[in-house]
Amino acid sequence: MQQVSLPTIVISVASLILSIAVAYFAYFRLAEIKLLVGRNIILFPSKVKTPSGDIVGVTFNIPITFYNWSPQGGTVYKIRLLIGRQQQNEYYDMTWTTFAKIGDGGNFEDEELAQPIPMGGRSSVNKIVRFDWNPEFTGEKLDVRVGKYDLMIFAWTRNSERPDLKYVTSFFIKDEQYGKYESNISSGNFGLPI
Repeated sequence: MQQVSLPTIVISVASLILSIAVAYFAYFRLAEIKLLVGRNIILFPSKVKTPSGDIVGVTFNIPITFYNWSPQGGTVYKIRLLIGRQQQNEYYDMTWTTFAKIGDGGNFEDEELAQPIPMGGRSSVNKIVRFDWNPEFTGEKLDVRVGKYDLMIFAWTRNSERPDLKYVTSFFIKDEQYGKYESNISSGNFGLPI
């Protein structure tokens, strides 16, 4: 019978652990979906037709890239936008409505209804996600004014109550942007970004 030396056993066990680690990271690691939000937040007034007449809503088109460097695929199930002014403690919660694209004339067009986004392993997906604030459904108007706004995006990659992904930033609406927004409403130019 041949004796096995201690260094041989140590090298064999270390090789086995290393092989298991490599296999996990190369083939079995669960999806790790992350998000990146583009620098340009597009905001414009939108017109909503109702039986009692047209009302003015607010639409946000936000470019978002989802990426997954894991070998396993996953899914983005839901995206929400929370926007508001911290000073007034007014926050508005919106869910995604459609994906948008830039059309031939340079204006935004709806591409398809918002739906879960499948993510393959080691891949990325770019979408312009549209969020609409419709006062008909909420009963309150989102007043666009000059000032600083907080913007938070939440995304779910699992069927759970809490979001898995979060992005927080702020932006400013300046006097000239506010003037353009109001001008678009008064002249009926809905859908034009400020």
